[in-house]
Amino acid sequence: MTDEEKFAVDLYGYLVIKDVLTDDEVGEMNAIIDRGIPEGMPSLWGEPFKRLIDHPKILPYLIELLGPYVRLDHDYALFMN
Repeated sequence: MTDEEKFAVDLYGYLVIKDVLTDDEVGEMNAIIDRGIPEGMPSLWGEPFKRLIDHPKILPYLIELLGPYVRLDHDYALFMN
């Protein structure tokens, strides 16, 4: 993480990481959702969602902020019109 990113996390409590997902990745997930909102936790909706758990563009940030022993406690999704 850059010093600017660390400062943003300290200041706002979150960090926006741009361009994490490719158009293809978003398309895969949208196709699943477009068939109907799946039941249960998003990590169980299929491989595109499961890959979000340790996505290579996000995992380094989690390790930097939380340490090497990160874990998924629970997951959920919000849908907005």
